[in-house]
Amino acid sequence: MCSIAGFDCSIKTWGDVAAIATILGGAGIFLALLQLRHQSEVARSTFENLFVVQYQQLIQRLPIMALLGNELGDEDRKKYLREFYHYVDLCNTQAYHRAQGRVSAATWSEWKDGIEANFRRPELKLVWAYIAAKSPDEFSDLRAVAPPGPLDDQNPYSRLA
Repeated sequence: MCSIAGFDCSIKTWGDVAAIATILGGAGIFLALLQLRHQSEVARSTFENLFVVQYQQLIQRLPIMALLGNELGDEDRKKYLREFYHYVDLCNTQAYHRAQGRVSAATWSEWKDGIEANFRRPELKLVWAYIAAKSPDEFSDLRAVAPPGPLDDQNPYSRLA
């Protein structure tokens, strides 16, 4: 006879076996769901980390003076326009994936803070206004996060040919 804490735990009928099987089955399903959740979190983290790597590679190609808050000369603007465009595109892709629910709220909060901080830098503000004006039907997800300023004659990118 089996007794645990005053309860009879012996198996007497097939109903007892069925009850035990039901409990074990439920525990198995619960553990499987925990495993799926963990795998989903790992997959999301891996996905997010791919963007971090892209960002790190791209930011290293941008001119340090622009990242430090200085404006560039016209030659450097021409030289780095392609890299700035790629940065804008990366930011838009990040915003798109957040809107699709593929990026966690915590990660998006960090990314969004970084995007907003970078687009407050004078040179990035100028180049974003230029790229947005030249691509009016693109970058809609980024526009919602960091609305571009207007492209006017005072913007040095408007004089690039």
